[in-house]
Amino acid sequence: MAKKENTFLLLSLEEEKAKKLATVISNEVCRRLLDCLAKKEATETELSRELNIPISTIT
Repeated sequence: MAKKENTFLLLSLEEEKAKKLATVISNEVCRRLLDCLAKKEATETELSRELNIPISTIT
């Protein structure tokens, strides 16, 4: 079985970005997109294919 890599992000809870990030990571699709983009850059088309998500959702 392949070992899953964990991705970490260090962020101050006092930053406004923390509130925005909390909203984003509460969504499963957004978490999958962030996880993928944390590993490599990708176009919307590449993300759509790799994650099997409609491109309209990614946009």
